[in-house]
Amino acid sequence: MKRTLFWFCIIILLPVSVSAQLHMDLSPYLWLDSASTKSDSYTPTVQELYDWYDRPSFTNLYLDLQDTHYRIFMQIDLRPDLKADLDHFTFTNLPLPIGGSLFIDPNFPQVGYGEYRSASFNLSLGRRKIDWGPGYYDVGISDRGPYFDHLAFDFTGNASASRWKYNFLAVTTDTRGTYNSAVTDPNQSYKTFIAHKLSYYFPSVIVTATDYNLIYRRVPDLQEIAPFIHYHGLYQRDQNVALGFSADALLNNDLRMYGEFFLDDFQTAIESGESNPGAMGAVFGIQYRLSGGKPFSSLFEDADKHTLKNKDFTLRGGLVMRWENVWTSEYLYGREDSLGTMTNPIYYMWEYHPKIVESFFGAAFGPDMLVERLSLTHDTEPVKLETVLEYHLTGGHGITGVYAPPYDNWLTLGSPVSHQSRFSLNASWKYRENRELFADVKVDFGENFRIQGGAGWGMKLF
Repeated sequence: MKRTLFWFCIIILLPVSVSAQLHMDLSPYLWLDSASTKSDSYTPTVQELYDWYDRPSFTNLYLDLQDTHYRIFMQIDLRPDLKADLDHFTFTNLPLPIGGSLFIDPNFPQVGYGEYRSASFNLSLGRRKIDWGPGYYDVGISDRGPYFDHLAFDFTGNASASRWKYNFLAVTTDTRGTYNSAVTDPNQSYKTFIAHKLSYYFPSVIVTATDYNLIYRRVPDLQEIAPFIHYHGLYQRDQNVALGFSADALLNNDLRMYGEFFLDDFQTAIESGESNPGAMGAVFGIQYRLSGGKPFSSLFEDADKHTLKNKDFTLRGGLVMRWENVWTSEYLYGREDSLGTMTNPIYYMWEYHPKIVESFFGAAFGPDMLVERLSLTHDTEPVKLETVLEYHLTGGHGITGVYAPPYDNWLTLGSPVSHQSRFSLNASWKYRENRELFADVKVDFGENFRIQGGAGWGMKLF
C-alpha cells in the first residue's frame, strides 16, 4: 500500500502545478486517569484504543500538496505510546524521558492519502477514516476506528428528480494482524473488505443501498470487484457478505431523522437449524437544532477533518440535540472461521510485545450490543462545547463467542449481559486565529468505574 501510494502521488502530480504547504502544530496536553495499571501481557480493548486516539498528539507535521482537482496529504502525528499510557508512565503527551527512554508511539501515520476530485468523479488512495452511514455510530462502514487502508472512487450523475452516486471501496487489512489473530499460514492470511453503494439524493431525502463483501484466505477475483452484484448468490468460498440500507431525511431546516439497517444473515423457517443464524444491526437517530450559529472549526489537522464521507444532512452549527439508538445482534459479523469475521485487526506495536486490537469495519463496539447515545452540542465559532451521555448493554457472546449450532435466540443479547454508562464533556476555544484551548473529561460507571480527563493548549507553529 505504501509503495502504491508513492507512485500514485508521483504520477498524478507530474502534469499539474500544485500549491505545496508544510505545516506543524503543537498541542501539549496534561491528563489524569483513575484506571489501574496494566501488565505487559495485557491487550488493550477497542474502547481504550478509541480513547487513546481521542487524545491529541503533541505535534503534527504535515505536507499538503493540492490544486483544483488533486491533493496529496501526508501527516506525521507523534504521541505517547499506548502502553506507556495504560501503565501510567505518562501524565502528558509531551515526550518526557521516563527511566531513560522516550515512549513515543511508533504506529504513525494515522492519515496519508492522495485524491482526485471533480464534479462527477472522485478517487482516494491511502490511509484515512471512512464513513458511509448517516449516524454517529454506523453499522456498515464507520469512522469510529482510527483509519482504513483503502482504494475508493465514486461516480455521480443526474436522474429525473434527483442525483445518483455510485461508490466503490476496497480496504486491505494488515497481514501481520490477520496472521497473528487467526494463527494461520502467512500466505493465507489475506483479508479484504469490498463494498459498493448506490445512493439517490433528493432535495430533503437521501436513500442508499449497499453491498458488503469480506474475502479472506485468498485474493479477490474480478467477479467480486464487479458492481451491482449481491455476492450471496455466487456461493464463493471464504467470503462473508451482507446488505445495507439507509435513509436520511431533513424534515425542515432544524429537524433531521435518519436510519440504517445492516443484514448479514437471516434464517428462514424452511432452513435447517444448521443454517447460519439471523445476524443484523440497525441505527436510528434524530437531530434537532435549538438555535443557529456558524460551526466551529478547529485549527488542528486531526484525522476527523480528513474523513472520506458522502454528503448527508448532519446539522452543524448552533445548539444541537441528538439522540441515537444502535442495536447489533448476537451473531452479527460472525463466522465459524475467525478470519472470516468482519473485524479490522490493528497490529499495534507495543514495546517488545506487539498486540492485536480487533476493531470493526462497522459498529464501533461490534456485535451483541445495545447503545443509547444522547448529546447536546453548542457549536458556534469560536467555541465548541459538547456533553454526551451513553448507555451500553453488552451481551456475553460478542465477536469471540462460539459460532456453531445449536444457535440460541439470535434476536436477544447473549448471556450474561453487562451494563455500562459514560458521561463525557468536551470543550474547545479558539481564542486567536492560531491559538486554541481545549479540555475533556470522561466518567465511566456501571460494571466498571473510571475517570479520565485533561486540558491542553495548541498553536500552529507554521
